[in-house]
Amino acid sequence: GKSLVSGLRGTLPGGQDIPALLTAAGLDHLVYHAPPLIARLVGRPAFKGMGPAHARLCFAYLGAVVLLRGELTLADFTPERLADPQVLELA
Repeated sequence: GKSLVSGLRGTLPGGQDIPALLTAAGLDHLVYHAPPLIARLVGRPAFKGMGPAHARLCFAYLGAVVLLRGELTLADFTPERLADPQVLELA
């Protein structure tokens, strides 16, 4: 299967941009490595009922949103979006 280690940048031989290929459907798993302080700040779990303040510092939620939707916007912190079962399952 495919996996990605964070920090991957560049293009593939066919000229495809690597970040543009990063979607939930294109990965089996994602491994993110961060210094201990960063991991402590953003390593919190996503859960149904979390508020925007929690979600803004939840890498699992932020990553799932970007992998599924291709971007992260202020709309992703509304109660409806925070409760999206597809995002929460991926997170």
